[in-house]
Amino acid sequence: MALIHTIGQTIIGDIAPSDDEKYKFERLAIKYIGCEARRISTSLADNLEAYWAEYEECTTKEAQLVRSVDSFECLMQALEYEKRSGGKHDLRDFVEMEANIVDPVIKEWAKVLSKEREAFWSQKEKDLLIVLVLGIASQKVQNISVNRTAGGPGVGKGTQCTRLAHEFAFEHISVGNILREERDRPASVFAEFLDESFKESVIIPAPLTVSLMVRKMGAAAAKGKKRFLIDGFPTSMDQLKEFELKVLSDGTEDEVYSVAAQALRDLIE
Repeated sequence: MALIHTIGQTIIGDIAPSDDEKYKFERLAIKYIGCEARRISTSLADNLEAYWAEYEECTTKEAQLVRSVDSFECLMQALEYEKRSGGKHDLRDFVEMEANIVDPVIKEWAKVLSKEREAFWSQKEKDLLIVLVLGIASQKVQNISVNRTAGGPGVGKGTQCTRLAHEFAFEHISVGNILREERDRPASVFAEFLDESFKESVIIPAPLTVSLMVRKMGAAAAKGKKRFLIDGFPTSMDQLKEFELKVLSDGTEDEVYSVAAQALRDLIE
């Protein structure tokens, strides 16, 4: 029974348990396999269909045990996938399969697994999430090899970041804006340097850029913000290394998003 109840997947594939048509497809797949089996043995075909039906009806102790084990195995796999993805994939649909577990021993196993999953997601919610939207220094725009991983000037990084920040409650930090704010700050010792650097289109030194970012992030974090969307950064490997050293050295994860790669290609061409 443990083997037969999944044999239909050889025909239709492994359908997610949340799919309302899963039962219909599997029933027809078993029916087809039964037709093929009858060419060899009628009793073989009858047994295949009978064992599958017994599993689906789940009225016998054997069927209840097999279904409980099968559901628990799915729960374990779902949690393992969630962990391996670092929480990028939320497979909560599979959690509903816990309701299929009727065997008392396996029910206890499922409770332990459920607590483990809750602990995992509870920790993920506490983690600091930083999303970087890469920028490109103006003198590097002609390097078309980078257009798949970056958004160049004019492709809409700021526009998309504003939308993402609003939709997903990020703290939007524009590196260009914080550099201009520092240039315009009356007491800034970097004001003249920044102004000249902007006019000459020179990349700002990594330590200065990152220190201003950290200051901005710290002010937001003090207000309870933990999700940051940073655009226009990095524009050099030095900036990225400095960021990793000053911000990510504590194990914080970051994700790099490509913005409007096709728009960049059009801009270059």
